[in-house]
Amino acid sequence: MSINCPVTLKINTALNPTEQARAIQATINELPRHGLDYSLLTFMHPDQEFSERLRKATRPEIKFMWFGQAQGRLQAIAERYPIAQETVGTSFEKDRSSHYLKYFYGTVHNGCIRLDVGSSSECFRDTTRQALMSLWRKNIEKLIDHCN
Repeated sequence: MSINCPVTLKINTALNPTEQARAIQATINELPRHGLDYSLLTFMHPDQEFSERLRKATRPEIKFMWFGQAQGRLQAIAERYPIAQETVGTSFEKDRSSHYLKYFYGTVHNGCIRLDVGSSSECFRDTTRQALMSLWRKNIEKLIDHCN
């Protein structure tokens, strides 16, 4: 189960990347019940019209899903049902992620971080998508250098 909850993240460019990540983490950790109430209202409220209005009013432009690392009891499940090494593929993007301008799916597997990143083909031309990916790659490499 995943919880979908819109969050506005404020980026303070005066902070270094480590401080920015901690500030973002603090904002997310301050969400009441980790955003569960919002998720329940948008998908299980008895008034379907209300749920639909809420979903449409708060549709984010960027989606970030962090699946984390299997630990403790989940480790046995992860060993029994290993994470596929293949990318999610275009059918997943078209069916579920195309209404996001940009999306990130991350997990840790065998000690390595894996990120699947994409952008909407409905909103951007291929050349723009390639330029965005190049810029994103440069910035993530700078972040990795900062952490080393």
